Amino acid sequence: MKDQIKNLIKTLVALPVLSLTVQDTVSGGAAPQTGSNYQGAALYEIFPDGNIVPAPNNPRHADYQRQQIAFRAAAETRKDAYLSLGYGVNAAQQGDWSCEGEGNRAEGGLKSSVGYAANFRGGYTWQLGDADAKDNLLALSLEGEMLYTWNPGVKIKGAFADGAPTESGKFDLHIWALMVNPILRFQLGKFVPYVGVGIGGALVLAANPVDGSMGRLIWSDSRYGAAFAFQGMTGFDYYFNDSWSIFTEYKYLGLAGLNFNQYVNGNKTDDDLKTKDILGNHLLMVGVRWHF
Repeated sequence: MKDQIKNLIKTLVALPVLSLTVQDTVSGGAAPQTGSNYQGAALYEIFPDGNIVPAPNNPRHADYQRQQIAFRAAAETRKDAYLSLGYGVNAAQQGDWSCEGEGNRAEGGLKSSVGYAANFRGGYTWQLGDADAKDNLLALSLEGEMLYTWNPGVKIKGAFADGAPTESGKFDLHIWALMVNPILRFQLGKFVPYVGVGIGGALVLAANPVDGSMGRLIWSDSRYGAAFAFQGMTGFDYYFNDSWSIFTEYKYLGLAGLNFNQYVNGNKTDDDLKTKDILGNHLLMVGVRWHF
């Protein structure tokens, strides 16, 4: 697009000595036809796709050919597949919980907890524009992601129906998520910002429960739950060369419909521990990406 604009400006400047071409609608050929004016052959040609290029007799024709050869070579060597590893912090978690068992009931939310996160991703990038161009602004990636988070000592805040506090009950929260992410990239040279979303599923482990005032209600051993997962992200890559870049990103991971079976002293009850709304995770990640 930028080259077309530049060529259009050149064309306007050269109008006094310019003979523009028209599409051969009779023969249907893709090549342009050139006419002549009072100063001789045309200096520029207009192709059916709208491109304006220097004609063979134009002194700039050789430079144009060299540029096109360089662009095609860059497109042929461009590395569109990638793998990445990331590590970071899961800065906060939030969510309202409902907990019932043995005739007792508690409601409240998770206290914010700082934990850790790691992920592995693999994907492929398509250019949005001329596939042979070197300087497309936009590109679209589709990737698969495996994400793990760990938040130790998560506390449930709230109270039982009789007013007894629940805050001394706590557990370690582990999340394993498999996600599919479409990502839009803005290719600004070595600096490439991006935005994306993702959907998938998560397996959640509530491990190492610690009894306190929650002793009446908390499960006695580790339990698993499953949830629908969704996320949004924004970040940027910085390219050292065609093969390697580093990235940093923020992402929000939400879990919906999370439900654990409720256990008291190892015995399953008819009641559950579950989220009443979205269990949210705020992650800040850094990592390295290999392009091939």
